[in-house]
Amino acid sequence: MSAVLTMVVVFLISGAVFVVSAVGIGGRGSRTAPAGAVRYLETAADHLNGDAEPPAAVSRLFPAA
Repeated sequence: MSAVLTMVVVFLISGAVFVVSAVGIGGRGSRTAPAGAVRYLETAADHLNGDAEPPAAVSRLFPAA
């Protein structure tokens, strides 16, 4: 049962990452979603796609060698 639950959680996380990346790549969503949510998703998509500098918290967590 725990394996099934783990796979469901992994599937949901991967689906969320895909949706955020797709919104950022396509630039869509501004017509249907609130402006704050779209801005947040586009920023997250830029980071996931490698188009933006990593957030400061991530840079502190993983310092460059």
